[in-house]
Amino acid sequence: MFIVRLLICLLLLILMTGCSDIIDDLNPAGNDKSLLGNLITTDYEIYDIDGNLVNISDVLLSKDAVVLYFTMWCSACDSEMSHMQSTIIPDFSSNVTFFAVDYLSSSIAQAAIGGNAWPAFTTLADINDTLENAFDGTMGITVVIDSSHTLRMKELYDDGTRLRAVLEEITP
Repeated sequence: MFIVRLLICLLLLILMTGCSDIIDDLNPAGNDKSLLGNLITTDYEIYDIDGNLVNISDVLLSKDAVVLYFTMWCSACDSEMSHMQSTIIPDFSSNVTFFAVDYLSSSIAQAAIGGNAWPAFTTLADINDTLENAFDGTMGITVVIDSSHTLRMKELYDDGTRLRAVLEEITP
């Protein structure tokens, strides 16, 4: 009986060793670094809350980077957006465009309800889930794409330290 238990434990140990990457999947942090450095080859066109078509590639022609902050207008998102609006955006607004991506609303009008409260952001109504699907964007995910269309950051907005560091690397 002892040998059987030992063999079962050994078999389980071997199986678990082959699944070492699964632990990261069980504790999602939103800090998916697997795509970092990749070129973003798709040209994203999304409507803003004023009904204007926004082309991310066109924005990057005149800016050093774009920041996409995925929001669902909850209190946590509001707190993070407030922090970003007061501590990050003033230092980078001339070189970076900041987008609040409403990935839950089903219409531009519905996205405008939350989006009008944040003047430092251009609010995008991702009603077809284009950006959500492209970046696996959910609540609090912050994405930075530089002017060469390289993904420089994709992670949860924490206290803005990482976002600031990435933007300082990109902007003059």
